Amino acid sequence: MEAESAAYVADRLRMQGYIPTSIEPARKGVAAALTQPIGGSKAEPAQKLTLVQLTVLSRQLATMIQGGVPLVQSLAILSQQFEDKRVAALVNEVRQSVESGESLAATLAKHPKAFPNIFVHMVEAGEASGTLDVVLGRVADHFESEVALRGKIKGALMYPMILLGVAALAVTALMLFVLPTFIDMFESMGAELPWLTAALFGFGKSVQHYWYIYLGVPLMGGALFVSYIRGPGAAWWDRTLLKVKIIGPLIQKTQTAQFSRTFGMLVQSGVPMLQALDILDRLSDNAVVRETLKEAKSSVRDGVGLSRPLRQSKIFPPMLSHMVGVGEETGALDEMLRKTADFYDREVDQAVKNLTTAIEPLIMLVIGVIAAFIVAAIMIPMFNMSNAFL
Repeated sequence: MEAESAAYVADRLRMQGYIPTSIEPARKGVAAALTQPIGGSKAEPAQKLTLVQLTVLSRQLATMIQGGVPLVQSLAILSQQFEDKRVAALVNEVRQSVESGESLAATLAKHPKAFPNIFVHMVEAGEASGTLDVVLGRVADHFESEVALRGKIKGALMYPMILLGVAALAVTALMLFVLPTFIDMFESMGAELPWLTAALFGFGKSVQHYWYIYLGVPLMGGALFVSYIRGPGAAWWDRTLLKVKIIGPLIQKTQTAQFSRTFGMLVQSGVPMLQALDILDRLSDNAVVRETLKEAKSSVRDGVGLSRPLRQSKIFPPMLSHMVGVGEETGALDEMLRKTADFYDREVDQAVKNLTTAIEPLIMLVIGVIAAFIVAAIMIPMFNMSNAFL
């Protein structure tokens, strides 16, 4: 606790319901952490934390508490570990609130953009059960799994996206620089341009003169489409993607792994089932999953159980409802959910490989067709000219 004197500390402790028996100055390192300005200067607290930052925060805090370091001192030390001054300022602000007598969960709830609901409720359950270090360790494991899952999907899509970008640049260069040179040569020699060459050249000149239209219309259309699928068209888009071959199974397995892991962690930490389902409903970014969770909450309220609405779900596979049913009957729901999450994590790995295997040949085919079209537009008039001279 930070104060001007030992007497002041004793008064504050008595006000909080404690009976102080001994008050000693903090060790130099901890005292510096409690009083030193973040990074040597004042910084505005971060408004949002990344998954990686949440993982680091959870893991380090769990380790220090497990090692016997008091929560306030753990937060003070943690605030010095982040190089980002804004994140450090946020942690220090949390430390000050906890030191003044607030619970950690209540303090985190004041920063909803930085700390997601699942983090707040897990901490609340940990504080209530006296197992905060264990719960924070589970939260760190959860965030690490989420980071790994997103990394797999991004990694699988990275190469095809780079390939598409390089192909687009190559085609643009051919259209704007190479093709016009050949066209000028053909026209200077009085050669008659075939329709394919003339059409391609006309398109190239159109792009040169009206590039802002060719650039602006797709960007505007894309922005409108994204706005639609994030708003009124979200449910339609999520249902449509589930029907797409290869992409649909990947989404299904990803959502199942995320649901199982998160729900299992909440149940294991003592969060009531209805509250856990409500948290999952607010966290989910998939409209079909949210519809299923709303039905699940209604079913649990009516005492029917959770396995039935999951069995009728349009996104979760039958295995999930079977595992949940067994878990409800045996009282080992958290264990069944963990095993389901582990299984679908492996399934996601295979689905990502299938997606990459399917996309790469398709991209190469499209690039090949475009390249063949351009080469034909250049070579046909050259053959015509050669035949004319023979």
